[in-house]
Amino acid sequence: MDQNRWKLVDEIYKRVIEALPERRVALLHESCFGDPDLLREVSSLLEAREQAGQFLSPQQREEHIASLRASTPRTGASLGPYLILGELGAGAMGEVYRARDTRLDRLVALKLLPAELTHDPTAVARFQTEAKAASALNHPNILTIFDIGQTGDTWFIAAELVEGVTLRQRLAAGPLPAEEALAIGLQCAAALDAAHRAGIVHRDIKPENIMLRPDGLVKVVDFGLARILQTGETASPHATQTGSVIGTPRYMSPEQARGEKLDGRTDIFSLAAVLAELLTGRPAFPGSSTAEVFTALLSSPPVLPEASPSSPVLAKALTKQPAARYQTAAEFAEALRAHTAASPLASRLRRLRARRSAAPTLAAALLLASLALGWHWWRASSTSGQESLAQLVPLTTFPGSKDYVSFSPDGRRIAFSWDGGANAPHSRCIYLKPLPNGDPVRLTNSPGDDTLPAWSPDGTRIAFCRRLPTASQAAVFIVPSTGGPERNVATTARGVSWSPDGRSLALADPPPPNGTGGIYLLSLDTSARRALTHPSRATDAYPTFSPNGRWIAFTRTAGNDEIFVVPSSGGAPRQLTSDGRPKSGRPAWTPDSKYILYSTAREFGGAGLWRVPLSGAPSRRIYGTLDFAGNPAVSPSGAHLAYTESWIDTNIYEADGPGFSTTGVPAPFGPSREIISSSREDHSPSISPDGRQIVFASNRTGYTELWISLIGGGGDRQLTQLQGFAGTPRWSPDGRTIAFDFTTGGNMDIWTVPASGGPPRRLTTDPAPDSKPSWSPDGAWIYFNSDRSGRPEVWKMKSDGSMPAQVTFQGGREPIPAPGGRTIYYTKGVGGSQLWSVPSNGGPEGPVAGMESFDRIGRLWGVTAQGIYFVCWRPSLPAQTIRFFSFRSRSVTSLGDWDNKNPDTAPALALSLDGRRLLTVRTDQQINDLMMIENFR
Repeated sequence: MDQNRWKLVDEIYKRVIEALPERRVALLHESCFGDPDLLREVSSLLEAREQAGQFLSPQQREEHIASLRASTPRTGASLGPYLILGELGAGAMGEVYRARDTRLDRLVALKLLPAELTHDPTAVARFQTEAKAASALNHPNILTIFDIGQTGDTWFIAAELVEGVTLRQRLAAGPLPAEEALAIGLQCAAALDAAHRAGIVHRDIKPENIMLRPDGLVKVVDFGLARILQTGETASPHATQTGSVIGTPRYMSPEQARGEKLDGRTDIFSLAAVLAELLTGRPAFPGSSTAEVFTALLSSPPVLPEASPSSPVLAKALTKQPAARYQTAAEFAEALRAHTAASPLASRLRRLRARRSAAPTLAAALLLASLALGWHWWRASSTSGQESLAQLVPLTTFPGSKDYVSFSPDGRRIAFSWDGGANAPHSRCIYLKPLPNGDPVRLTNSPGDDTLPAWSPDGTRIAFCRRLPTASQAAVFIVPSTGGPERNVATTARGVSWSPDGRSLALADPPPPNGTGGIYLLSLDTSARRALTHPSRATDAYPTFSPNGRWIAFTRTAGNDEIFVVPSSGGAPRQLTSDGRPKSGRPAWTPDSKYILYSTAREFGGAGLWRVPLSGAPSRRIYGTLDFAGNPAVSPSGAHLAYTESWIDTNIYEADGPGFSTTGVPAPFGPSREIISSSREDHSPSISPDGRQIVFASNRTGYTELWISLIGGGGDRQLTQLQGFAGTPRWSPDGRTIAFDFTTGGNMDIWTVPASGGPPRRLTTDPAPDSKPSWSPDGAWIYFNSDRSGRPEVWKMKSDGSMPAQVTFQGGREPIPAPGGRTIYYTKGVGGSQLWSVPSNGGPEGPVAGMESFDRIGRLWGVTAQGIYFVCWRPSLPAQTIRFFSFRSRSVTSLGDWDNKNPDTAPALALSLDGRRLLTVRTDQQINDLMMIENFR
């Protein structure tokens, strides 16, 4: 050890042991200057002193500190299933490492109890309390605990790895803008409200224990001092007792400083102290020593932001007497929201809403996005000295599905794709709309879907894609921007872009066997083609010319989706992103050709917009979007960013009936009632074989995970914590195991998880996507959908993942075996349009006899012993008909109407095996609009 460091450790150690016992804790924290390593080293010496009978020689002390450093895990070491990748930080109660869970192939934060504390029952109990407290909570703003265990003498906690900075690090740059601080405060208050309702008090809220991710999401961490409130008078023998002062003095409540009994109001005080410091850049209770801090805490008013509407809210939360504060974190959050609603930015938004008659749900969503935008562009304007506050405005507020916005070269109009609303008699067409206001005018009129419009450089023509019956191909048409005859010029997979000189188009060749899957240029003068990329076991899509014409950006899918660029003159493609997250839609360039904007589900939930420099430097998040932001477009001036904003709330409903009638058809069902709901997406329900439970998928925590609920609703329990996209859950015949598909590293595979809870198991690892599993009636096989043969086919494997074998050879998706096990039913065609069947032991593949006339079934179907229930989607109808195909009579019967508004891309129907319960998924709220950020930077 460095001698200067040793002298400092020894000095503090001596000073603490010479102090009065009641003064030692405060003196220890005061003397360590907030240095967690120093605090750990001195604390370890004090613990060793106790074990050595109150005496340690100087040599023993130095050897002990040296042993601490020698026992630190090294990069590459393993701790059970966890591979240490590097150190993240340390504190008095634990060292934190970046690690990889080798079982689930995911990164985790691994917190270790210091070796010197492993034999201290109080330290171990406190370590276990942290895991118990945090794992009892399930909230997007609270760190997720995956595992706790012991290997030899080492105790560890495995938790989600949060990429970002602490608020302490964020404060190093100075006070935060009000909008940013309030957004952080609201998220922290929501986390504390969840903890308090679960009976847990954090007791150590401070900037070091609040993480801020790059996308603005807040995570409250470190429940090491949390106390689980007891019902009654008996408390844990290791919980901190009245009269003991534990916590960080500068953020303690007065009652905590006095060692009194604590409840959730102490966390409210601490959070208010943190928010005051975020706004002022100074501690709410200043002091150069612990004694001075305690004096200010107990007798002086807090330091609050001057002339700020938030000051009265913070003043009340920082009242010395708990009874005079906000009594719950929810009440504190409501007061913060009231301040937010009174802010100048929100006032401008309300005026905007009044002018544009936006829907209330959209206006509320815009407010949240504007808060994120406000601080981001405040920083830009404060450094430039110019007033350039960004504003988020809707470009469309009419119903229906809109997407793929494109600016005209003069920036005065946009082109976009729209289905015309629920009552429109056509599919998606290309529309034009003047800016900033004006009604949309339809440019194309076709029974096929027209998407991805692109303006010619002179603004006289628009190229677009029209979907062909083959799902992997689209026809490229050019139409005058004033209207007129269309000209079919080429075939593409996805995307079209004009060269800046207007003489060629960049297109994506369909994947094999219909094309190469690469990017090519088409000359409009000669119709000659020139290939630019030649992917192997990959497909390229959404080519986009840079404004200077030198580069073409595109998305390459090869297990992962990543952004690439290739010189338009020819050359080797270059990869710009490597985050392994799904990318959606086409990328966009900034006018200077230096940055590429794209949409990805890289961060918490949904999808957001990011920008990556052409130089290949790391990507950065574009703040201000909501749940899903896709298909960005930048105006020619660079001042405006347009994109598609989507948000959806789907819930699960149940209808009861008497069961199957004598004809083998379910008897009429009663009215449906909501049984599973959240403010986000709940879908893909599956009823357990015994009819008592429902497994479903939900993104209520931000990631799409599997949950289990009791039949009839209630008792929701999270089953997976994989932090990704899980779907299509299906019960094993014995009800013990759930099979599902999960996307990790950009690739979808089949997994299983015990229905009672436990670690998931990955069954497939093929680089091709595997999805939509279903069990054979005896539980020995799992059927699934796979592209491993080059196109979607039905496959099967043993339930342990072994012996994969192809079942269909003419194309097939989403297999479901009949209860007898002799026949496998599946969908075939674009979007799974028809139901087909094949014998389970091999044989002829063909449409289900009696169901040939029903198409557009998609994922809205299932099989019972008596027949097949399904929806044949008809977009022109106000309600869809749920039908039942009887195996006995080979006829179709209506079971009633289903008033869902949109075709589902996830399973949305489930019928119990006895025919007594029918589950449906209903879209209760939805936003889909084109949005624009003004004063984009």
